[in-house]
Amino acid sequence: MKIILFLLGFLIIGDVLACDACGSSLNMNMMTWNPAYKKTTLGVRYQHSSFDTYHPDDIAYSRESLNFMEFFGRVQILQKLSLSMAIPMVYHRQTKDFKEPISVLGVSDIRIQGLFQVLDLDKPEKNTAHMLQVGLGLKLPNADYQRIQNESFVSQALQPGTGAWDIQASAMYVWQIKSWRLVNQAMYQYSFENPDEFAFGSRISLQSVILREFRIKKNHNLLLGGGLNFDMAQPNKRYGNDMAYTGHQNLSAMLQTSYFFNKFALSGLFFRPIYQHTNQGVTENTWNANFTFQIFI
Repeated sequence: MKIILFLLGFLIIGDVLACDACGSSLNMNMMTWNPAYKKTTLGVRYQHSSFDTYHPDDIAYSRESLNFMEFFGRVQILQKLSLSMAIPMVYHRQTKDFKEPISVLGVSDIRIQGLFQVLDLDKPEKNTAHMLQVGLGLKLPNADYQRIQNESFVSQALQPGTGAWDIQASAMYVWQIKSWRLVNQAMYQYSFENPDEFAFGSRISLQSVILREFRIKKNHNLLLGGGLNFDMAQPNKRYGNDMAYTGHQNLSAMLQTSYFFNKFALSGLFFRPIYQHTNQGVTENTWNANFTFQIFI
């Protein structure tokens, strides 16, 4: 009984008053997985997040709408080693009391990740299987991080890029019993300073999901399930000092649905906060969701 891997992932997210639970520096940060019988994946993924923020400095409220679309691919280069790459685009909009709206459109920072399969243990006689995969990657500082609108710099969280390198480490463990799966994931990200001596805070995300597979027909599989996602970020830094109203701790409930055809797959993830302490309490995350289309080669 071979585990059919699926796409699932983290919304590790980040920055300053515009919203600490978003942040162009991290956008979706999702690990992408192929079905076990496919070696190459190409796909496109869209994510929407919305936030409400109170700005103590000028006693105003704002609404942030963050939209990411990324083109990604994954190829198996050795028996247990795969390489993935994602090229994101962003469209962010902030509407703030008594000020002109801010809209940002552009290419975001590229991500490259290596994925190594540590464990792939299949026990057909017991209808169980175990899989452990780890990843190590980089986010490149290729995108613009100094956009100006309304005669001032756009907030770091709304910029297309960060101007800095990031290191990402991740792991996913899957335990399958018949048509049920327990999926546990973890991701850590460390962000370096950019040339303006600004750095997003380091962050960690943990996720646990229970999924049920329904075999519709040969090579047609439906996955349904839900679970919890926790992510935490340290305060952002400028000139080596912690910035006020940054950093977060968020616990969200999530629902997932994925449908796998022979050559492609559709998937959706929906998140709703249960507990959140974001930007020292000035930002509220109303909801976020993402949708993915994959082609298997």
